[in-house]
Amino acid sequence: NDNLFYYNVAKGPIPMKRPEGIISLIDKKKSSQPLYSNKSISLWEFKEKSHFICVEFHTKANALDQHSAEGLLRAHDLCKNNFDGIVIANDGMQFSAGVNLNVFLDMALKKEWKEIDSFLNQFQQACTQLRYAPFPIIAAPSGLAIGGGYEVVAQTDYVAAHSNSVLGLVEPLVGLIPAGGGCKEMLRRWSNDPKSKEDPNYASMQVFNILGYALTMDSPDKSKEYKFLEKDDFMVMSRDRLIAEADKKIALVKESYTAPKKTIFNLPGQSVMPAMIETLETLFNSNKIKDHGLTVGKKLGFMLSGGSTDISQPLSEQQLLDLERAVFLELIETPQTQERIKYTLDTGKPLLYNHNDSQDAWVFKGKPKESLQANFPLGVVRCDNKFMYLLQEAGYKVLNPAFSVKAYHLHKGQRAKVYTEADNIYNIQEPFAYKWPHNLKNGVATFWHNTFSNPKLGTYQYDCKKINAWLLIRLLRKMYEVLSNKPFKRFGYDD
Repeated sequence: NDNLFYYNVAKGPIPMKRPEGIISLIDKKKSSQPLYSNKSISLWEFKEKSHFICVEFHTKANALDQHSAEGLLRAHDLCKNNFDGIVIANDGMQFSAGVNLNVFLDMALKKEWKEIDSFLNQFQQACTQLRYAPFPIIAAPSGLAIGGGYEVVAQTDYVAAHSNSVLGLVEPLVGLIPAGGGCKEMLRRWSNDPKSKEDPNYASMQVFNILGYALTMDSPDKSKEYKFLEKDDFMVMSRDRLIAEADKKIALVKESYTAPKKTIFNLPGQSVMPAMIETLETLFNSNKIKDHGLTVGKKLGFMLSGGSTDISQPLSEQQLLDLERAVFLELIETPQTQERIKYTLDTGKPLLYNHNDSQDAWVFKGKPKESLQANFPLGVVRCDNKFMYLLQEAGYKVLNPAFSVKAYHLHKGQRAKVYTEADNIYNIQEPFAYKWPHNLKNGVATFWHNTFSNPKLGTYQYDCKKINAWLLIRLLRKMYEVLSNKPFKRFGYDD
């Protein structure tokens, strides 16, 4: 009967009531049956201030698949003429960590390109139906809402974001681009910025930098600055009150609600590509991205420019969705992207460089020496390599045991941040010091471990980039470059 009871020894069963302002999905699941359910998604009926459907993802990390898309389509059909609106929420740690990469990798290895295109099209259409439904739809994310998870959030009418929500489109980290409407939606938002009226390249370049660096926002305020949230979206401090706040919003707008109008885009096409390629080449020449990163960046830029168009040609939303899918398919067919996806699935981390220019965690043995002095704080641009230089000058032996001691971190609100001289606000200047990543085992121990030890215990690695610092290699490089007038490729810096 949709009610929960607790048992009191003296009084018997007593109805359980939550405090005012709390709607519990957990309670609903204990006391009723869903309107619809499959292995990835369930739809629940609520009668509170409004009469709404709650869409719940319930896979591992709430990753999305074809069943999730089917459930979103079913929610739209059920809600029409029968309910006041839809709330998309769940009680998992993450709202959604994106589309299930295992599904994509499996289809890619089988060369099922038509199946991938069909799934992407289904996901796009499900999100588009949510976007233009004749009733209000509210997303209530908590935790991660990245990749495909954010694409669902972005195409709802309002977002009731928990204060710990992390939003972002991180597909370039695995060699792909957003293809569930994420590129289209970010272009729509930035095209509405007044600066886009003055500069036809503005929206494409802004989205290119945001997606290219795979920026993630860890607060609603930051999310609004980068347009991951819009002005009418709002923050909820208590996770227990997310669904209730979404319910209030539906009750408030249901009578006057009208679906948004579809956007017509005017994008610059090839005229913006030189600026994008200049950015990519700067990153490539400074060893921030690899060859395939350069390829992914160019494909992303092509999509965000509008493809083969110019500023005078209007583009529909469907044309941009088709372009998203086309570029996604081009990338997932490449062995390099498949390698990145597999690496991320195996390790939980993107396949990026081992850097020797940032330490982020310092461990001292013994009391710090009095001769160690610096006039800048840690945690700022260039501090690490300057600090390493000062440590060596003070007589310390400095190591960078990145393969033995793992330091996990995420810069606040962003990933893969590339700094410029403008960020060097403390004017930290050369000389700097660098140390190649290595492990704390000697060569014999490393060889023995890699040959005979169980890989599940963790492998002591050797970074072949250190070979570039060997005196013999440096001499050979110099001789080769003088005699051939060609650059000598460095070890470990090619795909």
